[in-house]
Amino acid sequence: MKKTADGYEFTNPTYYKNPLVVEVLENQGDYMKVLITARPNHTTGWVKADDVTIAATEYRMELDLSTFHLKVFKGPDVFVETDVVIGKDSTPTPVGHYFVTEKIKNSSDTGVYGAWILPINGYSEVLDTFDNGLPQVAFHGTNQPELVGTKASNGCVRIPNDVVTKIAETIPAGTPIDIFATTPSSWSAKSSGPSAAVTP
Repeated sequence: MKKTADGYEFTNPTYYKNPLVVEVLENQGDYMKVLITARPNHTTGWVKADDVTIAATEYRMELDLSTFHLKVFKGPDVFVETDVVIGKDSTPTPVGHYFVTEKIKNSSDTGVYGAWILPINGYSEVLDTFDNGLPQVAFHGTNQPELVGTKASNGCVRIPNDVVTKIAETIPAGTPIDIFATTPSSWSAKSSGPSAAVTP
């Protein structure tokens, strides 16, 4: 991704050879307002409707940072839930509305990122760079399951390998994620996820 005088340019397919995905916020006929992967978090843009393919998902994810608890919904029902590792106080997991940008399967589940990586369109709000790149947040597996239920990461969300595998093998890219610090009283009334636009 690079910023230009006219907006943003993205590589499609991605570095990992997956289709580029954005989340549709508004459909206005010839153009669509979309949530993109850019800083600052929650940056939006416009794409031509003719340049995208629309796909809907019945899955959505909710992460309550106050309880270290992740829920994945299929429609109104909880598909899977688990406690997770979240960011340290010095490198917190950012709150807000995001989506899964792609799904990356690792060759081994013994590495620091575990079995799968599910990057989201959000970035650390305190780090400028991470590991010689942009500090993009991801939900991923872990080789330290004993840390589940603690603040131990640089902002990413670490999930037990068996659970992240079940999630990654089920949800599509574009699945919406809401990350919050305290449980809103109206959260359980939310509907299933919005559509995602996938560029051809």
